[in-house]
Amino acid sequence: MKLTFCRPRYFPGLLTKTFMVMKLTIILLSLTCLQVCAKDGYTQTVTLSERNASLEKVFKEIRKQTDYLFLYTKEVVQNAKKVDVVAKNASVEEVLAICFKGQDLEYSIVEKTVIIKNLTERKTESRPPPILVQGTITDSSGRPLVGVSILVKGTKIQGLSDGEGNFRISVPSSSSVLVFTSVGYKQQELAVGSRSFLSIMLLSNPRELSEVVVTGFGDRSKRSTGYATTTVSGDDIRRTGAINPITALQGLVPGMQVQPGIGGPQSTPRFLIRGAHH
Repeated sequence: MKLTFCRPRYFPGLLTKTFMVMKLTIILLSLTCLQVCAKDGYTQTVTLSERNASLEKVFKEIRKQTDYLFLYTKEVVQNAKKVDVVAKNASVEEVLAICFKGQDLEYSIVEKTVIIKNLTERKTESRPPPILVQGTITDSSGRPLVGVSILVKGTKIQGLSDGEGNFRISVPSSSSVLVFTSVGYKQQELAVGSRSFLSIMLLSNPRELSEVVVTGFGDRSKRSTGYATTTVSGDDIRRTGAINPITALQGLVPGMQVQPGIGGPQSTPRFLIRGAHH
């Protein structure tokens, strides 16, 4: 048996038809891909008409019309502002830009997943940790000062020195300024800088000390007592000629009445201030 192979040159029309079929196949495949892409692009557009709507409601409508997903916590969007959205065949990015305008929120899109975060959380994360500052407070003689008020300037952070003049306070940053105040002493301000331990010496203020009033609650300045005060000097008491200094206050202090005690002149007298026994 003899086999005969045909060479292409004897069938020139066969190659032409083969190339035409291939071209038609490529064209059809291209058209199919374009149709799929067009369809996919169409499904990603959004048509909305919402008035005074919550973000969650808008997100649900976007999910119904597209294959986008939303990732967030309830706390992040519960305080968000209501929005007005009117869009026809708009992209998801365009609708989100309307929703997040003026909000304290931010979003990012990762593979058709919209991740929503609170801007305040990002600020908190970037805020440096507080700095602990310690130190001692003394007067010009080196004696520790008790009850000195320490305030971080421009904030409500404050503290007091203990019985040995020591203090501890947390400041927001190294640029914080500490304000030291105490009755009878000059106020002093000091920047923290890079120091974690401070030695503070307060200078006395004789003028302010002369205005200090001793009350049943401690030493306070006249300006901070909030009520009328009366000063009685030693000379005033001597001029009365009274044996007991409490008895000598009769007539010197407005609103005060002194009653002799039971048991003779040496007994402790009783006194009334505005009608109340003391």
